[in-house]
Amino acid sequence: MRSPNASRRTGLTLVEVVAALALLGTLAAGVLTARAAHVRQDRRAAETLLATEAADRLLTDWTAENVPVPTSGSGVLDEDLSIGWRTHIVANAPIERIGGQVVRLTVIGRDGSSLFAVDLITTPPPPIPLTGIPGSVDPTVAVEGVALK
Repeated sequence: MRSPNASRRTGLTLVEVVAALALLGTLAAGVLTARAAHVRQDRRAAETLLATEAADRLLTDWTAENVPVPTSGSGVLDEDLSIGWRTHIVANAPIERIGGQVVRLTVIGRDGSSLFAVDLITTPPPPIPLTGIPGSVDPTVAVEGVALK
């Protein structure tokens, strides 16, 4: 005669299998979500690094060629990566009191968002002499008996 325990099966019930699959599915969804976020963050970091290197080259070129930083401009840093730049003046009273100005260089990613910005302290360019222009005053000519230097 068989004992009552001998007729039981050693497998899993359907409820146990479904619960295990639900648990594994939740775990897999969490891992895939974390991986997707990591991939996005990694791409953004790589793009920012390339943009930083391109901006450094731009500033180096401006310095080497003795080109003043444009106070309001835009351009392309890297056509292959679709990275651009733009500049604008930022109000800064302490810097303005000493004769300078702050120009913000913003680097723009391919999606149009700002990757980073750098504030540059510059001095405004000297005024252009108006000599030779009809109606202009030559600064070296005496005005009412006072010579201007």
